[in-house]
Amino acid sequence: MSTDTAARPNCALFYAPDGFRTDRKQVKGRHSAGAGFLKGLIDHGGTDRLVALTESKRDFDDFRALVGELDEGGRPVVHAHPLDRRTLQSVGTVFLPWPGLEETAWKRRLGDERDYSLCGVTHTVASNNVIDSLGRYLVAPTQPWDALICTSTAVRNVVERVIQHHADYLERRGGGRFRCPVRLPVIPLGVDCDFYAPRNDDLTPGAGPESRRALRARLGIAEDDLAALFVGRLSFHAKAHPTPMYMAAARAAARVRDREIHLLVTGQFPNRAVGTEFREAAARFAGGARVHFLDGLDNALVRAAWRASDIFVSLSDNIQESFGLAPIEAMAAGLPCVVSDWNGYKDTVADGETGFRVPTATVGPGVGVDLADRHAAGADSYDQTIGITSLATAVDVDACAAAIARLATDRELRARQAAAAMARARRLYDWRVVVAAYQDLWRELAEVRAADPGVALRDRREAGRLAFPDPFAMFRHYPTALLGPDTVVAAKGADPAADLARLREGRLNLHDTLAHAFLRPEEVDALLARLTSDGPKPAAELFAGSTAERRKLARTLLWLRKFDLVRFRPPS
Repeated sequence: MSTDTAARPNCALFYAPDGFRTDRKQVKGRHSAGAGFLKGLIDHGGTDRLVALTESKRDFDDFRALVGELDEGGRPVVHAHPLDRRTLQSVGTVFLPWPGLEETAWKRRLGDERDYSLCGVTHTVASNNVIDSLGRYLVAPTQPWDALICTSTAVRNVVERVIQHHADYLERRGGGRFRCPVRLPVIPLGVDCDFYAPRNDDLTPGAGPESRRALRARLGIAEDDLAALFVGRLSFHAKAHPTPMYMAAARAAARVRDREIHLLVTGQFPNRAVGTEFREAAARFAGGARVHFLDGLDNALVRAAWRASDIFVSLSDNIQESFGLAPIEAMAAGLPCVVSDWNGYKDTVADGETGFRVPTATVGPGVGVDLADRHAAGADSYDQTIGITSLATAVDVDACAAAIARLATDRELRARQAAAAMARARRLYDWRVVVAAYQDLWRELAEVRAADPGVALRDRREAGRLAFPDPFAMFRHYPTALLGPDTVVAAKGADPAADLARLREGRLNLHDTLAHAFLRPEEVDALLARLTSDGPKPAAELFAGSTAERRKLARTLLWLRKFDLVRFRPPS
């Protein structure tokens, strides 16, 4: 762990367990990515403390417990709540493990918008919630010192297109140009390369040669056979349809006569019915290739599967995918990758160098408008919509089969690609590198925050959020008259102090939970005493002669008028 704490930018993690924990069923890519980032920040961030921005004490307690398990250095763990300006300003960046920046931007606007930057990260960008969120970047108080990290070039193209579609609509509707000030850098997700690297000894369970031999013997995989590994969610509609992979394995097995092709399908099924479908499809389409299903909940088994395999295969065909952690885990494990030429795989797998990218095809713009409308109307669910797009996306089965067969018969090629894959993973995707890239971004955002004029910064005379306006401004036409600086205020009654004391005997006049909006009792006493002794005063003179907050003083004058302790008269 780095000890250079002075120059390493820090952040407040917007923490909820769902964004950072993998000790759960149905682990998704965003869970693994969040957990990996937290561990990477702890191990390689070099910060002097770990800060969590949470909305509840329970979440902070969970963060503190999790960090206690991960941080060998035992650094201080600091809690920040959404209105804790001092702590958030001191770290300079709030990191959100999702794309939704707009709600936190509105909360930031309740104070000084230059206090800190916001930094989010993409996972899926296919859901309507995320698409709506990206569109709101244009009207929320996002600033040039904010950023949404796009994990791949492909996903940045999607984000830019979504924001532009919203901007075009706003222009057509209102006649003005809207621009998104949020920066969209491409920084990949990371992996712990040391964890996945194969070992030459058996000191690390699951990573040594004995683990390889043991699992291959258990599954009946001979030393010269090819073991092709798939790791991921076993969902045909939300990850990758398995049939093209089975068909490619079958055709590769038909080409390679002197050894067997084994496919290790590793992950979790969402339910028993889907598991049955996967197995039945394997029986129908895998041909001479042997298919083994391994439980993704068994961490020791999954680690042994990485060590026991020769190559990695993933034919992702789903718009819900945006990056894909598994191929960089595979590269870190020294496995050549045969993957679809799709989403983040285009960035991570160097075709011909660290594996092969298999061509894909789908339809073009305009063909899915009816699907979008059905989804918007509620006729099709999100799962149905992404399932349809998956079924209308083709992966070149023959090209995949050729790549598998070539790797099965060319041990030297496998060795070259394995070495290149491990080197690429360490150079580009190890958390040491990725965390440093995040911190370089946070440093850059701080520089922008200090120099950029900003976009529509808050006028302190207006409320921070449009949805929560100043009630006295919004409803200023309701009353007969408004208290103004020239309004003359006079004490009323023979003994105003006694009248005030009698009023205070009940609780209807000012409930304890509302007292923060008005002057303190001793301040009210002093105000009424001044009006009694000095006579009527214009409100402007009362404001100028008081050390109390002007807004509280104004509300208190109306409170006194409400209970007939003072009277107002227009200026003479």
